[in-house]
Amino acid sequence: MFLSRPRLQLCELTRSRSEHLDEAQDPGPDQYRAYYTAHGVFAGEVAAAIDLRAGFAPASTSNLVPFVDAPLFGELDLHSPYRVVDFNTELPPRAHADRLVSIYWQYVDPVEPILDRERFFHDYESSYSKPGALLYADRGVWLSILNVVFALAVQRQESTPQQKRDEAANRYFQHAWAFLSPETILWKPGSLELVQCLMLLNRYLHCTNNQHKTWITAGLAMRIAQSMCCHVPDASSAKDSRNDMQLKQRVWASCVALDR
Repeated sequence: MFLSRPRLQLCELTRSRSEHLDEAQDPGPDQYRAYYTAHGVFAGEVAAAIDLRAGFAPASTSNLVPFVDAPLFGELDLHSPYRVVDFNTELPPRAHADRLVSIYWQYVDPVEPILDRERFFHDYESSYSKPGALLYADRGVWLSILNVVFALAVQRQESTPQQKRDEAANRYFQHAWAFLSPETILWKPGSLELVQCLMLLNRYLHCTNNQHKTWITAGLAMRIAQSMCCHVPDASSAKDSRNDMQLKQRVWASCVALDR
């Protein structure tokens, strides 16, 4: 199981990718087992280290292998048309949203520290109070990030029955996918926010039955980050703050992890 009690079993959030063919041409599951089992063992060791640091008793490591024994998040259909309605109707009640955001920053961000906390909470507050005051330049990208944060947090709540959890998380993910408008990504100027969004989408997709989209989102994140010279230590502009430079470095490090 991907997510358990207060243990941060983010096996699938820390794992990288392998070569994937088109969904229609994917080899049989057994051909992936050796590769993903090795990564699963490593991810299990990471989860155990997190448990130890948090003071939790050791727990048995999941034996599920992504793309082999998974999808861990159930079936996710992204082919059916989905229309984004008025954005206010896409946000959950504030109290529930606060709970999900808290779960994300407590359990997911330590393993995938690619968002700027101050900017995130500024825009999170603005989303409920004054949507016109967002710091993110692209409102669609921000709403996509927010919804995939909700989706990842929902999957973190393993006390919720799996079917109910999958339905709620997949709904948030479908919202995120629709807000991003993936068919237009290639024609948009690159931005760090877009890279962050693609990486979070990728981490969710990695635990579903959408192998091809998992591979594509990782590749897009990597290429856009390269086009912005995130991989060049001294490429930051004079207007970039120290926090901005550190954020770019963290994002690039996570991009490299996606492609390993």
